[in-house]
Amino acid sequence: MANYIADLSYLAIKEETIEGVVVKPTVFLPLESVELKTNPNHTPDRRMYGTDFEALDLSQGERSHAGTIKVWGDPDTLGHFLNMFLKKGTTTGSAGDGYTHPFTVENPSTYTVEFPKGDYAQRFFGVKGDELRLLFEEAKLKIEADVRAMGQVSVMKTLSALVGASDTIVQFSQEYDLEPNRGLAATDQLVFEPGTVNEETKTISSIDANGYEITLSAPVTNSHDAGTLVYLKKQTISRSTLQKPFFFGDVRVGFGATKALATTAAGSKATATPIHEFGITFKNNLLAAPTTNYRDPVKLLPQFKSCDVMIKKLFETPEQHQKWLQLIKQGICFIFMGEMINIATPTNNKLTFALHNAKLIDNEEPLNVGEYIMDEQNLKALYDVSDALALTVELVNETSTY
Repeated sequence: MANYIADLSYLAIKEETIEGVVVKPTVFLPLESVELKTNPNHTPDRRMYGTDFEALDLSQGERSHAGTIKVWGDPDTLGHFLNMFLKKGTTTGSAGDGYTHPFTVENPSTYTVEFPKGDYAQRFFGVKGDELRLLFEEAKLKIEADVRAMGQVSVMKTLSALVGASDTIVQFSQEYDLEPNRGLAATDQLVFEPGTVNEETKTISSIDANGYEITLSAPVTNSHDAGTLVYLKKQTISRSTLQKPFFFGDVRVGFGATKALATTAAGSKATATPIHEFGITFKNNLLAAPTTNYRDPVKLLPQFKSCDVMIKKLFETPEQHQKWLQLIKQGICFIFMGEMINIATPTNNKLTFALHNAKLIDNEEPLNVGEYIMDEQNLKALYDVSDALALTVELVNETSTY
């Protein structure tokens, strides 16, 4: 039996045109780790059946798909994850000067996401962001995305036997789902009877609307019994040049009585405030409750949104202590600067993440022997009535569309 190192895996993603309707993911991104998995909620079948042992079988319960994806935050990769958590507005700009992508706090796009384990691929569709954490590790921007999905496809079992050189129609068992072909796409490759003398790989031509059949582009070569194992084959990676992530030392942070003043303060190193540590957490608080029509969540709906910021900086005056005690509004702007796109303009890769109305939940100023006093703060982003906004998020990069 073969063994596989995780480093040979990949992350493939693509935005879905229709929410929850799978598209073949063809954008390959560098991946640090992924723990996205299905919970079928198997429970013992406790019906009385003439035996005093606990159960004869297991029964499926309410199914869910959730987990965490971790990647480095380069300007292109970051755009895809912002698109999973926020609603992207109209992109402007050009290849020469860079493209500007605005994001607002509304229902985001869904994605199809795929990653292999060995030779077989696990694909999740209808993927939407639940909690996004932007933090720094070894001075590089890290994205930790807790996501949920509407369904998955990976391994299947044939319902009926296939005759070599004649059968192009494949029917799948409905033991997992009444629509087991949901999640597959034309041009996907399937591996039949892996690890046996009958192993073969075939390409899907079309997906039948009945939910359990597919058509192959060519007949199977070998004959396969009913109950044959079939899996979704991993794709051949199309690698692009690795981009540098945003670096901690290239972030400028501005504070002000309003978001506009905070943005101005973050506009230059001379007026920005040096920060020792910070992290941003945005939540959509997705509703993923089961409904009729599918065994999986049929919708992933953002409920109330929230954003929290952690900041650690040198204590200088009691101003922040006052703002904490008296619940005084602050605007905060983070500008993540990346490398130059056009030296003539000039234009840089850049992420602007601004809070219009932030108030302090905690403002600790601990005293420790031999250490400088620090403001250790936790802030809550609030809706600003005067600006009619809570957050402003804008990404400038060299990617024309998501």
